[in-house]
Amino acid sequence: MAAVSPELTNRVDEIERKLAEVMLKQQLRERVTATSRRVDTKAVAPAKTVAAVPAAQPVAPTPAIKSDQTTIQLDPGQGVEVKLVMKAGKSAAFRWTANGGTLNFDTHGDGGGRSISYVKGRGVPQDEGQITAAFDGNHGWFWRNRTNSPVTLSLQTRGEYESFKRIK
Repeated sequence: MAAVSPELTNRVDEIERKLAEVMLKQQLRERVTATSRRVDTKAVAPAKTVAAVPAAQPVAPTPAIKSDQTTIQLDPGQGVEVKLVMKAGKSAAFRWTANGGTLNFDTHGDGGGRSISYVKGRGVPQDEGQITAAFDGNHGWFWRNRTNSPVTLSLQTRGEYESFKRIK
């Protein structure tokens, strides 16, 4: 397996720190709610006033950080598409390599009647970075081998996405 770049490692660390921060906030909210319930259920003497602690606001579930990897052999002229199902604003770090060759690629998204092209390349041996979904839907890559020899594509992803799917 190829070495992971420092940039990818730093981004993954940042995502994990943010996830830990959100989980800590949720735990604190749950403790405040539990404390509030205990205060509300205790008998309080009429002369004393107890300020109620406000209940925690419901928090939307945080998507789990997912990671996937795949290896696909592409014969000359063959193409393949891999997509991450993502919510708007969510991010995923990626790294792909065309082991022993080069590939043409198109990083794009589609869903809900919308589409976007993030970046395209020709004759590229590898790429890495981050996709941040512009809208809810499928966001990923299409690769085609335009060389005269088979090329092995290796892809690793890690981030806030719902699923990983190979289309073609």
